[in-house]
Amino acid sequence: MRHSLLLHIVLATLLLTAHATASAPPEVDHSAFDDLLSTYVDSDGMVDYEGIQQAHAEVLKPYLETLANAQVDGLSPDEELAFWINAYNALTIDLIVRHYPVEDIFETYEDNPFEKTVGVVAGNEVSLDELEHDFIDARFDDPRFHFALVCAAMSCPPLRQEAYTGDRLDQQLEEQTRQFIRDESHNQIEGQHATIHLSTIFDWFEDDFGGSPEGVQQYLATFFDGETRARLEAAAFAVEYNTYDWTLNDQAIATAGR
Repeated sequence: MRHSLLLHIVLATLLLTAHATASAPPEVDHSAFDDLLSTYVDSDGMVDYEGIQQAHAEVLKPYLETLANAQVDGLSPDEELAFWINAYNALTIDLIVRHYPVEDIFETYEDNPFEKTVGVVAGNEVSLDELEHDFIDARFDDPRFHFALVCAAMSCPPLRQEAYTGDRLDQQLEEQTRQFIRDESHNQIEGQHATIHLSTIFDWFEDDFGGSPEGVQQYLATFFDGETRARLEAAAFAVEYNTYDWTLNDQAIATAGR
């Protein structure tokens, strides 16, 4: 009888372990993209596209295959958002290196490259616009993702030297947002007397940042202190938007321009 009871306990343990394994959410391995970013992106977010192109089969293709075959059902919201952000950035890099050398993303196709199918993600053939609007913006109520998507242009937010991950996503997005908003090459806010000059991102996606120039200012206020914060909270500035610089965020172009 003792042996029978022990057998029942062992079988029950095995069944519980199998059930836990079967119901555990899938994991997507972003380590290959993490390695690429740490190797080919510098501290300013500039990309060595030539280097990636030369080593594409080893450094990018395996990650693209991971994205194509990934299962997202069961991922936590943070894990899934990190997944789609990484997919957008990886496919943008792939688009550039497949046509490199180019001076900007619009040289990759005669038609709008953002509307072209650029790859397969989680079994879906997708364009960059679909990734941004359908898989991210329509599903996640966190406008900070706008500062994580990088469309290969100088006016885009900088690429991080690491992939996004679910367990660190809030910290990563907060860092990206604060860095971009406070970067005077993108936004001129502090010390302005009457008019502030903002990235066109705040114009294009105004609905995500309060729905009006006043709402945009109130969103920005939390990233400042003192008089600047008070004036933003009161929407006391006039707002103008900077011209978007589509020049490729390419290390080679940056080096040539020095």
